[in-house]
Amino acid sequence: MLLIEEVKYSNRRRVMSTPGYPAQSLSPYERVGGVKAIQSVVDHLYFLIMRDEQVKRYFNQAYLPSVKAHMVKLLSQLLGGPREYTGRELDDAHRHLCIEPEHYARVGRYVLASLLVHHVPEDIVEVVKDVLVAHEEVIVAAPRTGVGWSV
Repeated sequence: MLLIEEVKYSNRRRVMSTPGYPAQSLSPYERVGGVKAIQSVVDHLYFLIMRDEQVKRYFNQAYLPSVKAHMVKLLSQLLGGPREYTGRELDDAHRHLCIEPEHYARVGRYVLASLLVHHVPEDIVEVVKDVLVAHEEVIVAAPRTGVGWSV
């Protein structure tokens, strides 16, 4: 099973330089603005999800502040930020929900849209998309990898 820690991009750093100033190395986490920016992305994501009749049912029994806090930690870790995610393995956390491929793709599009609305650089959005596609098989009840990933 592919784990978030195995995503090699989170360890890459991009060198940014401004004329007259020394080059500095920024992780994707730093490039998006750190935890505050990721919290904004996650708030926007769940704003979209909870207004969608097709997917909000997956969260009916969930305590949303806790779900959002886990998502902030997971996304932060994926982007090279603090390794604070201590939740269950993704397959264990989602198995009981019997998530349909179309609904996974729908939420995935909301993730990507939320990143873009918050001006996350496209190369980082692509990495998140790749992770979503790679994890579909462990989250979806009957996955059809790559279904509907256009924003």
